[in-house]
Amino acid sequence: MTKNADTVPEHIAFDHKFFQSADGGCFRMSEQGDSPVFAFQITGENQQIVLSFNGIKREFGLKDSADGRMLDFIEEALKFVKIMRIGDKLPAELSTREASWETQPHHVMIARNRLTVQLITWISGEEKIINDLEKLRKIIDDPKIQNKINQALDEAAARLGGENQNRERVLELVESLADELAHIEALRQEFEKIVKMRQKAEGLLKCYTNELSISEQISPVIRLLSTAIKEYKKVFDELDANIGEIVSVMRNIERHTDYIRYTRDYLYCRLTAWETMLSRWEPVQAQRHRDNENLLRDTYSFLAPRFMPEDEWILLSKIHENRANNIKTEMRWSLNTGA
Repeated sequence: MTKNADTVPEHIAFDHKFFQSADGGCFRMSEQGDSPVFAFQITGENQQIVLSFNGIKREFGLKDSADGRMLDFIEEALKFVKIMRIGDKLPAELSTREASWETQPHHVMIARNRLTVQLITWISGEEKIINDLEKLRKIIDDPKIQNKINQALDEAAARLGGENQNRERVLELVESLADELAHIEALRQEFEKIVKMRQKAEGLLKCYTNELSISEQISPVIRLLSTAIKEYKKVFDELDANIGEIVSVMRNIERHTDYIRYTRDYLYCRLTAWETMLSRWEPVQAQRHRDNENLLRDTYSFLAPRFMPEDEWILLSKIHENRANNIKTEMRWSLNTGA
């Protein structure tokens, strides 16, 4: 976050007459997805005008003004909302730090069950976080588990002491944490789609083993997907480790809530970019097909600038640029000789 929560305005509003004259305009990311823009149409014209935030600030001298700060808030907001317009409410992530997107009931249930298992394993001296959902379900469904839960709640209350020295307060803390961690579980579910995406790419590699031109395209995709999976898994693992001592987490609930929300926002912003790509891979079958070959090329274009080592990406970009320049030179030469 770049702004203090208490300075965040509730709605998008501007003083400069430029914004008032651009009726029906919207704020979004550029087509390349790398910078925020304001898009609008001039009355009577069919062409859409697209201006960068930096360009607007420079043109109208808004850099150090209230309108310039509003553009900064909108830039932050576009990490969580795809399109915004004047009058829209800014997302909660910028003000209350709550999530502007909702989870499903099963995400809350998974988070609550994981915390419950942490509690009952904590009293045994070997606290565990169970990520295997089937194993988690079996533990929770065990008819003998309720007595262990009650014992864990009583011991946790005694350990916390003070105002927390009762079972009801511990339950409130567990529910509060479950509500926060439900968003992490929803994001973990999206992460698993990337894992399945790599599995499908590995299946395609087997299909194209005898076609070198295609298999040479698939291998880099698998390698970049593995890099992405490693990066995201590290974030999830770090979060799991930081909430691995349940009583300590409940004792410092505010600090851990801030940490969970920071991780949530980081993962959400990173994983949202995968939405279209994951949707395209969802129906893919391990078979030779022109659509799959096109998808592999598009996937590589999506992954390379995000997960290829920087030195390799710069080198590859220069190679493509040189090839493009050579093609232009050859075209000019052909045209000249043809004259």
